[in-house]
Amino acid sequence: MSLRKLAFVARRSAASALFQGMRLRNYIFGKFDKRRRFYAEFFTDRYIRKTFFPDFSYRGCVVEVGCATPELLSMSQHFRESGWRCIGVEPNPRFVALHKTRGNEVFQYAAADFEADDYDFVVAEANEGYSDHQLSAHSYSSLTIKPEFADYKGGALRNFKQTNIKVSVRRLNDILSVHCPDVSTIDLLAIDVKGYELEVMRGFTPARYKTKVIVLENLFHDKAYTEYMKSIRYLLQKKIHYNYIYVPER
Repeated sequence: MSLRKLAFVARRSAASALFQGMRLRNYIFGKFDKRRRFYAEFFTDRYIRKTFFPDFSYRGCVVEVGCATPELLSMSQHFRESGWRCIGVEPNPRFVALHKTRGNEVFQYAAADFEADDYDFVVAEANEGYSDHQLSAHSYSSLTIKPEFADYKGGALRNFKQTNIKVSVRRLNDILSVHCPDVSTIDLLAIDVKGYELEVMRGFTPARYKTKVIVLENLFHDKAYTEYMKSIRYLLQKKIHYNYIYVPER
């Protein structure tokens, strides 16, 4: 086995161990208080809950674009367990099936700033174990893999099986208008689409939904994210590693 492959396996094993630790923590804390279970990477959902939505009697609305599995690394699961309406947008049919099995509200699309049918989408899999118990296609799957992701961590992508599937691409505005016409307010919008976060934002009008908090994954700390968000009157409130949290300009 090459050194590159060994490094990939080691990193993947460490990440899996970390996420299993999160599951154990949630099991233990959940025995005492279900409200203390959090699922997002770096416990970003915990920060959002404590900072913006400390009133547990409130029932809001979350939209999670790139929702992957129902629990593992989920930005919405904590709020779902608290009685919020949680809307998922996810192009990978195997992830969509996991959500539908649980009765979660999910729509099978890739969100971007254009519309297309039968559009190529790259599924990059470390393994074929699609469940909430292990990592599978969480790391790189996207509408064509951008160069910076292909080069990430010494080209770790080479260790993933890559498969092209056909997906429907829609603007987030249109997905919500068609499938969720009753939604007038979005309390939390979370977008994790491997470098296509700004394309999703360009297909969405936050003011239309009085969007209160927006979280964008910004893996490479690209200044263009904050510049674009400022142009639509959203300001950076906090960075939690590469999760950038934005709120409306006052």
